[in-house]
Amino acid sequence: MTNKLKEHLIRCEKAMQSAKPILAKHGFADDHRTVTVIGFISVLVEHQESVLLLVMHEKVGSASALVRPVVEGAYRALWINLPAADEEVKKFNKKDTIDLEFGEIAVALDTAYGMGDFFQDFKARTWKHLNSYTHGGMHQIDVVSLSMRLPTTTLRRKSTR
Repeated sequence: MTNKLKEHLIRCEKAMQSAKPILAKHGFADDHRTVTVIGFISVLVEHQESVLLLVMHEKVGSASALVRPVVEGAYRALWINLPAADEEVKKFNKKDTIDLEFGEIAVALDTAYGMGDFFQDFKARTWKHLNSYTHGGMHQIDVVSLSMRLPTTTLRRKSTR
């Protein structure tokens, strides 16, 4: 890891640490929707901190495994925050279930937040990779192999035959 990257990661860590007190000092409504969104934000901050810590300790494979939960958690938080009906929020709180597939959540977010096709496009471009990182696929193997300076070209050629 280069010194420049180390310095950048330290700045990222300081930014994460400085954001937490800002979030903590505000009062929030005590309704199901708000509490759930705040819960998602708390989990996302913890995941981000964990990714940063793992990268700082050169455990990039394990760090990459957390990227999908960060993206998925952000989409779910945004869905709960705005387009989800009150009954859907209550169902999520009670049963830990959202009836929409991830792609359907992306469509709902684009519509609710007026984002064109931002969420759908991001999902389309990254979903295969995010799954591979989280579920120990070739993308995760490549990330770990690269960080350990191991050759993966032979592995990649054999896996695509």
